[in-house]
Order: sequence, then C-alpha cells, then structure tokens
Amino acid sequence: MRAYERSKLANLLFTYELHRRVTQADLDTLSLAVHPGVAATNVGRRLEEKWYGPLLSSIHRLIAQSATMGALPTLRAATDLRVTSGEYCGPDGFRQMRGYPVRVESSPASHDPDTARRLWLVSEELTGVRFPI
Repeated sequence: MRAYERSKLANLLFTYELHRRVTQADLDTLSLAVHPGVAATNVGRRLEEKWYGPLLSSIHRLIAQSATMGALPTLRAATDLRVTSGEYCGPDGFRQMRGYPVRVESSPASHDPDTARRLWLVSEELTGVRFPI
C-alpha cells in the first residue's frame, strides 16, 4: 500500500511539473491529473489473499462506487472544455471516495516544486528521454 501511495504522489508531482514546464514554454497543452475515488475494480485483488482480505473486501463493497463512476473523472478531464492545465479531478463525495467528478485538491506534498523537479530529472536520467522545454 505504501508503494501504491508513493506512486500516486509521483504521478501528481510529475503532472504539476509538466504543467509548470508547458506554462513556462507558453505551449497550448494541458497537464491534468485525475483519480477515480474508491471504485469496484480488481486493483486490490491480491489483498484478498492476506489474512485481513475478507474484512477489507467487505468494507470495500460497502463504500466502493462502480467502475463506471470511477471512470468519470478521466472522461471529464478528456472532454470538459472548462478544465484548465494543472487541475486535479476526482469524486465530489466524502473524502473524495465516490461521487461525480469535480476539481479537487491534492496533498501539500504533491505541490512541492523542488521534489517535482528532482523527480523529473531522475525520470529523464532513468529513461534516457528528454523533454526539450
């Protein structure tokens, strides 16, 4: 779970860094991040193998929204002409777990420009891919 959380933080850091870079380069490009909330998908299927799996599965079934509802933030980001670069979209319900897509706030850690810049540079180094802006 910790690795999953860190990967989601990295996604946000990268998105916000891309937003800063395309804005500085005055490019007509959007950089957006979305999350589905708690959606009934098979992402956590391996957790069911753990001793606490049945309990988690029961709780998940109670709070999860459908995979279709979980897809709505992505659809909104891709189709809503009102979105602007640098936005983060997720469900509007309690703790962003379920609901219809709206602009939401991400954690303070996701807005750290120094960490985002370092992640960008490490990503370029590890992949050998450079973004020339």
